[in-house]
Amino acid sequence: MSRQLLAMALAPLLGLFILGIGNGFLATLITVRLDAAGESATVIGIVSSAYFIGLALGAMVNDRLLLRIGHIRAYGSFASLVAVTVLLQGLFFDPWAWFVLRLIGGWATVGVYLVIESWLLTSGDQKVRGRLLALYMISLYAAGVLGQLLLGVTNAMGVTAPFMVIGLLASLSVLPMAMIPRVSPIMEHAEPLPRTV
Repeated sequence: MSRQLLAMALAPLLGLFILGIGNGFLATLITVRLDAAGESATVIGIVSSAYFIGLALGAMVNDRLLLRIGHIRAYGSFASLVAVTVLLQGLFFDPWAWFVLRLIGGWATVGVYLVIESWLLTSGDQKVRGRLLALYMISLYAAGVLGQLLLGVTNAMGVTAPFMVIGLLASLSVLPMAMIPRVSPIMEHAEPLPRTV
């Protein structure tokens, strides 16, 4: 893999890594907070599933927004929306409001994933795409593991502090994408993956 290609992939991977730390932290935090508040396992499961429903819905429609406004603006929009939904969860506790916020957060998070994945896939040729996607997966899962560690670190800072930290991480994840001196990859249209029989 060339240095130029690695440099082009570094900004989106760093943004993903920063956002992924907060995302890994939030997944555990929501469950812990709902359980501590005495909510039933059913309510905890419903609120947790909202995120994945949002992921599925976003996966079907977010490509249109990406094509319309471009990679960097789409990333900024989606990451900002993730930050807003997390900060709103820190402002008040209501499981059904959290359901809606997690749904929106899932929709926005898959938008971030779509931006990063399409950036990486359009950056390199077929010979290096596998390596780029491997770096993507390593960044995503390593960030999720680190995010789990924040639960103990922020525990003594107050009830709203973890949500603020996650919101800060989501906001900070925009910086690597916004500060790169190169233009983002150009996508003229989206194509579904070919079906194999």
